[in-house]
Formats: sequence, C-alpha cells, structure tokens
Amino acid sequence: MTQGIKELRSIRLKRETTPGVSVVPRFLWRGAGDMPEDAREVMEIEEQIGILGGSNRTVIPRLAGQISFADTEATFEQLSDLLLAAGLGTTTAGGAYQGTMVASGSTCFQELVFPSTQTFPVVSYTIEAGNNVEAEVLPYAIVTQFSLSGAGGEPLRYSADWSARYVDRTNDSGTFSAAGTIPDVETILASRGSIWLSDTPTNWGTGLVPSGNILSFEVSVESQWEWKYSVDSGTTYPYRAVLTSQAISGQFTFEHQVDGTFGMAGTAGVKQRWRDQVAQLMQVEFVGGTIADNSAGTANKKLLIRLPIKYLEIGGLDDQNGNDIVQASWVSRYNPTMPAAGRGTIQIIRRGTSEFSGA
Repeated sequence: MTQGIKELRSIRLKRETTPGVSVVPRFLWRGAGDMPEDAREVMEIEEQIGILGGSNRTVIPRLAGQISFADTEATFEQLSDLLLAAGLGTTTAGGAYQGTMVASGSTCFQELVFPSTQTFPVVSYTIEAGNNVEAEVLPYAIVTQFSLSGAGGEPLRYSADWSARYVDRTNDSGTFSAAGTIPDVETILASRGSIWLSDTPTNWGTGLVPSGNILSFEVSVESQWEWKYSVDSGTTYPYRAVLTSQAISGQFTFEHQVDGTFGMAGTAGVKQRWRDQVAQLMQVEFVGGTIADNSAGTANKKLLIRLPIKYLEIGGLDDQNGNDIVQASWVSRYNPTMPAAGRGTIQIIRRGTSEFSGA
C-alpha cells in the first residue's frame, strides 16, 4: 500500500494548441497550489415508485473542474501564463497566444493588453496535478480570477483560480504523463518597485511617487467566462468558454502624511482627489536581475503594470505598529479622456520564453 504525501504533490501545465485538446505538461509550477476539484453535477431523480424515500437513481448532466493556485511568491517567468489564461492578449500579429517579441538573443519582451473593445483568442492550458499516489488532468483550463500583491520588505505574491472542462485520472494507472522538469525562476521583490500616479489626461510614467508613501498594493482581476453547454456537441462537458467581461480593482496602503499630490492628507492629497473623483493613470514597476545577452548587451528583468484608476473608497485612520496608515481602494475601467490608454497593459521582460506557453 502506498500512502499519499503532501510534499510529493506537484502541478504541471502547458498551453493547448487547440482549446480542449489535451497536451502533455512537463514543466512544474513553482509555487503552492491546491489539488483538482471535480465539480461535476450529480442530480438525484425524483420519482413516485411506491417506496418511501424513493430510489437511488442519479444522473450526471454536466461535467466541470476547477483548481486554485494558492497565494505564493510571484516570479518574472511564470506570471504571463496566468494573464494569458485570464483573457489578456496583444494587438500585434501572431498566434492565438500572441505577445512575444524576442528582441535578440535571450532577452524576451512581452506586452499583454486588457481587452476593451475586442476580446482575444482563448488561451487554454492542460493542467496535471496530484501526488505520489494519483495524478488528475484538467483540459481546457482558464483563469477566472487572479491577484497580484506586494508589501515593502516582502516578495510580490500572486494567486489564481482556474476553471476547466472536467477532472479525470490522467490515465488508467493515474500517473503523470511525463517526468516533471523544474524551470529556473526569479522571485519579484516588492521593495525593488516604483509607482507613478498622475492625473488624466497625461502620459504614462509621470508623477513618480516619492519613496515611502505607499507601503503595499494589490491588483485583482476577475475574468467572467461563460461556459457553453450545448445540445449538439455530443458531450456532457462544455464545448467552449466565452469571455463576457472583466473587472479590475485594487488598493494601496498609504502612510498617513502630507506630501503634495502623493500624500494621503492635505488639500491636494489622495483623500481630496477621491473626494473630487479625479481619475489617474497608475504605473507600477518592479526590476529584477540582469539578463546577460551576448547580442544586445545586458537588460534587467522587469514587470510593468499600467492601469487607469479611480478611487472608490478611502478607509479610516489605522496604524501599522503605531505608524498611521490609510487604505485607498480603486477600480480600473476605460477612461474616455485617455482612449489611447485603453484598459491598461502588463509588460514583462524576462530571460527566454515561457516553458508553459512558448510565449
């Protein structure tokens, strides 16, 4: 008899060339995660057959699956796959998972766009997850929600919830389809970040917030997918997922201070901008290690988030070990005064393409 061991759990994923057509994942997710949850619907049939309590007749009218990638330290190398699976894409020519531009050598630049007036081709993944006893597979896996957060003195963290067509054993023996390979990654450090906040209309990267004003931040994205169950597909699992909307929100934790337009207090501060409902452009940047590139010299890994935001709520005065702080919650939607900004973008510079997607 073999017993399951938590430390022998692992998660592997790979982009599907055609959504729903399973591929063989080999590279491992570097982080924490839950195991697959079979979300099929089991329906009890009600009938009058002259027996108290009825019979045990059941039917499974629909299949579904889900898995969560638990809150874990974010890396430059594995973030883009969460974004692609959540419905982000690019307006540049390319394949269904669009967005990679390899300038030269080993430096890879990728810009992913939040959809506004158009949606992008669905980027789905095959996920295999399990332990030393049994592995299960989730085909046509897409991200329904992800968050990215950071606090001073800590690594950035991300988490994601996935939805899939179904959950089943990988094969009759319940083994992983391939031996796992651990990719090289670099953790993103929150204290290596810079934040710009500027009133619209303006340009990205103006209004650099002085060091020490913002102690933490969070960006949350909810991708609203509609799974299509049809009467003409011959299957009980959904044949297609359609992105119908996307909600973006977040928050900052400000130290309570007066610092012109960047401090929480004062006649021109953040709280007054909330009272006046002044829209802003937010740019958040985090820099990583150096990428050695023989043909292009050197470059640094980078994560750059650009979103138009508007504050919806300013919390009351709180404290962090005696130092007064205030939380500011915001939402990101299309800003008609800045049509070129759209709904925002996320740019990533890293070494090499993603082992999961090839992007």
